[in-house]
Amino acid sequence: TPIRRLVIVQKDHPGFDDESNFIINSVKYTLYTREINNERANVANTLFMIDLCKKIAEKNKNVHIEIIVGEQLVEKGLHSLYGVGKGSDSPPALVVLSYKGNTANAEDVYAIVGKGVCFDTGGYNIKPTGSMETMYFDKCGAGSVIGAFRGVVEMGLKINLVAAVCLVENSISDTAQMPLDIVKTYKGLTVEIGNTDAEGRLILCDGLSWVQKHYKPHTIFDICTLTGAITVSYTHLT
Repeated sequence: TPIRRLVIVQKDHPGFDDESNFIINSVKYTLYTREINNERANVANTLFMIDLCKKIAEKNKNVHIEIIVGEQLVEKGLHSLYGVGKGSDSPPALVVLSYKGNTANAEDVYAIVGKGVCFDTGGYNIKPTGSMETMYFDKCGAGSVIGAFRGVVEMGLKINLVAAVCLVENSISDTAQMPLDIVKTYKGLTVEIGNTDAEGRLILCDGLSWVQKHYKPHTIFDICTLTGAITVSYTHLT
């Protein structure tokens, strides 16, 4: 649809109000999120994503950051997340950002948890040509969580928010997870790896369990790119 009317309003204009400011900020953080999600895998690896989270925490004193990376995941019992990313030189990680914007009600906590597969080869159940090329987009859940969290913090919204990103590269190497490996999740369940390309649920289950146990939100939003098998339910037209 062509643009038929464009109105430019300066911040000191009488017509500029809180709603105008909210719209501008919404566009700002949407574009920031798109830049993260569009960044290619040779740049936006797990360390790149960790650094984005660190910058948000460094610039905002009311933000706390928790970073669990590499072998620390094993020490904490996050074997499922670790297993997916252990085959890459970019270490797997769980990063949790927390913001207290509603200090009057500290127990009123929301959480957003994002899938951050910085590139998904499929692992040893490798994706074919035509299905792998755009898999730098498999981090869009994490990118969206980071963008939304930054927006909430910098806009000073009056909510308590926890944002967790589960970061891995699903690669092939001599240390990568193998089909039919058995891993234990943070919750304590054991999982047999029927297909190494079904990795999203393996990292999210640990991230969700960690947030649920340690941050106790009453509501959790899980943000992720869905498995291609979802087309069985929703087709390619949705």
